[in-house]
Amino acid sequence: MHEAVKGKHFFLETDMKGPSLKLDNTRKAILTVLRHLGRVSETRIGHRVIILLKPH
Repeated sequence: MHEAVKGKHFFLETDMKGPSLKLDNTRKAILTVLRHLGRVSETRIGHRVIILLKPH
């Protein structure tokens, strides 16, 4: 397991894509707001990984 996600809750960008789920503009905007508020961060480990952060 990569150090960036070790011991943290995370999901892959590919988890949000699928036949019934598309990464449309609304979902991109939600991720942008959550990133701005410090609730999620992103890193790349082969795939784009979204890490859930604890609220302060």
